[in-house]
Amino acid sequence: MLVLYRYTELLKVIELTYHRHAMAIAPYFNAIMQFHSQRLLKIIAIAKVKKMMMRFIFIFIGFL
Repeated sequence: MLVLYRYTELLKVIELTYHRHAMAIAPYFNAIMQFHSQRLLKIIAIAKVKKMMMRFIFIFIGFL
């Protein structure tokens, strides 16, 4: 019975630790999401430019 009590207490400690760390990160979550969104938009913009350049090159080569 003592073992079950110890495991229960251990699970409570793990839960409280996770909750405390999650609350510490919460104020910065919006900034983290904005940062990753901006990175993703930049990657998409670069991919669009590369696609347009490749299309232009294929059209130019086709006219030669």
